[in-house]
Amino acid sequence: ETISTTTLDTWANGADIPVIDALKGDVQGAELDVLRGAEQSLGTVRIVESEVEFQQLYVGQPLFTDVDRHLRERGFSLWRLREIHHCGLSLAGRAEPVFGVGDYVERTRLGGQIAWANAVYVREELTDSAAAVAWETRARDACLASIFGFPELVELALGEAVAGAPEPA
Repeated sequence: ETISTTTLDTWANGADIPVIDALKGDVQGAELDVLRGAEQSLGTVRIVESEVEFQQLYVGQPLFTDVDRHLRERGFSLWRLREIHHCGLSLAGRAEPVFGVGDYVERTRLGGQIAWANAVYVREELTDSAAAVAWETRARDACLASIFGFPELVELALGEAVAGAPEPA
C-alpha cells in the first residue's frame, strides 16, 4: 500500500502547532531523517527521546554518533541512555554479533555488545541555572522533567521558576 509521508515541520505548520515540548522517535533506523525534517520544530523542543543504534541493524542507517552529533549541534545534551539492548555472541561460536530471536539481552551485567538503546537528550539550558530562561519556560521544563523521570532537573527548573516568577498581587 502506498502512503504519503511528510516532515515534522510541514505537519506542525499545517496543524498550526508552533511549539513541540518533547519529541520521541522510534522509526527503525530513520531517526536522523525525522530530525532533519524537524529543524524548525527542534528550536522549540525541550527534550528528545530517540532510539539509537550502536551497530548497523538496517542497511545504510545512521548510528548513535550521527544522531548525537546532530542533536548536540542544535543545543541538546545527552542525559540518559535507557532500555539498553545488547547482542550476545552466536551459539555457533561466531565472533560477530548475530541478530535474531533470542540473541538480545537487556541486562548490562549479562554481557554482549551494545546494539541499541533509547537516548534522551535535553536542551542544554535545562541543566544551566545561569541560562536566561523565562520563569514560565522553567515551569514547563519542570513538568517535562517530571514526566521523563529526571528529579534533579525538576528541582533546578522549579527553583528557577519560583525565583523568576512575579510576586503575587
